[in-house]
Amino acid sequence: MFRIRIGLAIMLVPLLSFVALSQSEGSKWVQKLDQLEFKPSFALQLWGAYTIGQEQYAESEGNYRPVDNRLETQIRRTRVGFSIKPFSRITTKFIASIDFIGRDVLSATVGGANNGANPFFRLWQLSAQWQAIENSQAAFITAGYFLPQVGRESITGVFGSTGMEKVWTQNYIRRHFSGTGPGRAAGVNLGGLIITGNENLTFDYNIGIFNPVFQSPGGNSTGVNFAPMFAGKASVHFGDPESTAYSMGHTITVYSLGHKANYMSQRKGLTLGIQTTQQGNTDLFLGSRLIGIDMLFNWKHINIDGEWSWLSRKGGIASQDYRTKAAVGYIKASYNIHLPKKYMLEPVFMISTYRGEETREKQEQAQQVGMPSGMDNVIDFGFNFYFHPKLKLSLHYTVNDGSLGEMPAGSPINNYFVQGGAGAIRRGDWVGLGFLIGL
Repeated sequence: MFRIRIGLAIMLVPLLSFVALSQSEGSKWVQKLDQLEFKPSFALQLWGAYTIGQEQYAESEGNYRPVDNRLETQIRRTRVGFSIKPFSRITTKFIASIDFIGRDVLSATVGGANNGANPFFRLWQLSAQWQAIENSQAAFITAGYFLPQVGRESITGVFGSTGMEKVWTQNYIRRHFSGTGPGRAAGVNLGGLIITGNENLTFDYNIGIFNPVFQSPGGNSTGVNFAPMFAGKASVHFGDPESTAYSMGHTITVYSLGHKANYMSQRKGLTLGIQTTQQGNTDLFLGSRLIGIDMLFNWKHINIDGEWSWLSRKGGIASQDYRTKAAVGYIKASYNIHLPKKYMLEPVFMISTYRGEETREKQEQAQQVGMPSGMDNVIDFGFNFYFHPKLKLSLHYTVNDGSLGEMPAGSPINNYFVQGGAGAIRRGDWVGLGFLIGL
């Protein structure tokens, strides 16, 4: 009965929103087509990267053996999309992505590969958003296929991050709540920005319900057992807020696709956030949970952001269950050095870690419920040079390290030890030169 009520609630939210919208908009539904607001968007990230010390597991030898160091050129990311505002309080958004073209899967960079005669586009976002209260940022309802508002790096586009690459801890977080690296899922979200009477105090919130369908074979169902995924996030901004308008995403010190050009030494503020995801019994686990905290501090030239999340899943059967746990997080700092002609140089340092189960029994239990285990550590340092807030060059060096715990060599237990298309590995280090432009 409880599951039936949840299902009815999922269906009624968009329906009730539509009815309320119809009443509030009135004659605006017959708005002329020439009054539509159409905004195209495009962004491109190109990389040249040199891999050092990559190893691939050789099953015949029962050990890892080195592969040649290599230079690769890849189209790391492309985003193509648009937003349409057909009515004063409704915005629809479409974004497609094309990533990893030219990537060598035996390089130390992260992610998949999208080579071959016809590299494919992928749907990145398709959603409609309604401003529930006219002339207010306090309540927006978003429905469609989009990224749940969880974490900090996950909802900060690469075009808003200070790293050459996104902090890859976001991959663990996204896979935990959605089952996939991109992290997108179909659902409904209620969110808003609360502007208080105190100019130095602002709040924002997001509450969503989603149906990730990755657990069953084929990835089109949660399986025989159904449970929706709930996601919630709240943040408080001291001093300057990150934005004076509600948006589903963050910017840090550079242009972010779909959001404003950002702080570039103009913000003095601190943001503290807390978030959680909850999902019940599916065919893969008895329950899954994430609890996390995050922060962003900008003080003129100084930028510091980070997050820490605790992940857990329960498996087995109700009469004899077990729980596996992990923790994941990062801290990143940069400094803006302003140069003549409005150029800017930004040194950046980042350290991240994934810490999963490390005993054989617990690691095997983690595998049964789809959780990584062992350790995956990354250190990144480098420089970004901005010709313009929407145009930058990056030169970074990334150091990777990890631990198998008590699992044998060749176990694909986390991102340090496995690469799609190459199997079991030990990921090497890499130095990269990147070009990023957003329009």
